[in-house]
Amino acid sequence: MDHLPDPYSSELERLAARVTEVERRLSELEGGKAAAVPEVAFLSSVPAAATTQQKDNKTTQTVSVVAIAGRALLGLAGAYLLRAAFESEVAPKLAVAGMALLLAWAWLFLSVRAAKRSEVAGAVYGITSALIIFPMLWETTVSFKLLPAMVTAVVLVAWLFSALLLVRRQSLAITLWVTALFVSGSALGLFVAMRDPLPFTITLIVSAALTEYVACRQKWAGLRIAAEATLDLMLCIVAYLATRPGGFPEGYILVTTPTLQVLFVMPVLIIACGVGYRTILLHKQIAFWDIVQTCVTFALALLVALQLGGSAGLRAFGASGFLAAAACYLEAFLNSRIRSDPRNFEFYHAWAAALFLISSYLLLPVSAVTAWLSLSAIVATTLALRTGSLSFGFDGLVWLIAAESTSGLLGYAVNLFAGSYPSVAPPMAWLTAISAVTCALIFLLPASRGRGIALVSSFSVASAALLMGPSALRGL
Repeated sequence: MDHLPDPYSSELERLAARVTEVERRLSELEGGKAAAVPEVAFLSSVPAAATTQQKDNKTTQTVSVVAIAGRALLGLAGAYLLRAAFESEVAPKLAVAGMALLLAWAWLFLSVRAAKRSEVAGAVYGITSALIIFPMLWETTVSFKLLPAMVTAVVLVAWLFSALLLVRRQSLAITLWVTALFVSGSALGLFVAMRDPLPFTITLIVSAALTEYVACRQKWAGLRIAAEATLDLMLCIVAYLATRPGGFPEGYILVTTPTLQVLFVMPVLIIACGVGYRTILLHKQIAFWDIVQTCVTFALALLVALQLGGSAGLRAFGASGFLAAAACYLEAFLNSRIRSDPRNFEFYHAWAAALFLISSYLLLPVSAVTAWLSLSAIVATTLALRTGSLSFGFDGLVWLIAAESTSGLLGYAVNLFAGSYPSVAPPMAWLTAISAVTCALIFLLPASRGRGIALVSSFSVASAALLMGPSALRGL
């Protein structure tokens, strides 16, 4: 009775084995769930952590912008406090103006330091600095008449110079742009308010020179547009006021004619030096703004010279133009780097030809201009034949047409074609006609074939035919 029979014992052993197997599988399943749950929980926590971090970053940025704006408002509050002290005369006005200048400079310095970490902070602090100094300069110069206009002009130039000096080894263009725009706008506004052209024109000329210098150092090349565009507008206004009948209107501070000529020549020299340095020494291609600025400044200087220069001023302008034309020709045809760049070559060549033509009219009498341009056209045509240069051929054709127009021969030939038959040929007509025929014959030589000047040759022959055809029928 103590032991079960063998059939029962074998059944119990099998049942115990099955129970043990079930327990083992349950243990494995429970262990897998325990391992899987932390993994799923970890994976689900990653997006939540990332979202939380993004929210924290946005909150931090918002707090940073608010802090920057709060500091800027604090600086403006200090400026209003100084203005109240200025009006109440609790301290000498000049001392209060000096304190406001120091406060503005401190914010400019803070703008440069803050821009290393945040461009937004640099921009906001730079604008704060401008909003402190320029209203102060306006009121002390226009409203209270405390500072002379020339002193205010010096402060504006010093402000731009100090900004350039502070960021000379950094890439903080936003601070410079804010400063340059405020300096240029303030100079133009003070000119309108004070009706004193000289000091604020000088301000913009010096600002243009400073920005051209930093452009030549290959930094902030676009910064000069802010100063030079405002300078062009200022020069246009001054040229209109100075050349109108009666000169400057009543209420404007007069500027002498020699001073005006210097003011209008200086921008030409500044842009010429900048263009020459970048194209000749740095081997850069001339920019579109350089072309526009060169044309605008030269046109304004020529207008003032024609209206106010007198004979002595025109002769000096013409002599300088001849020297500049010679320099442009040398650079265009002898400098291999200039010749290798089509845009630079065309720029120098076009200016050489234009300066030569303009200077001929400024420096020589009309009769001498006709002979001079006729002979110059023959020389240019010969050079075109010997060098195969289309540029020389085009110059000769332009100078020949100018000589024909100046001598009156072109109009005389047109009248003959129309059948009006003028009775007397203009003086020097024979020399111009001989020059036209000579240029046409030079282009018809066999050596001129295949040298890329067929178009210029056709125009030259057509010009000679226009002059000589009707004259042969009428008798020159």
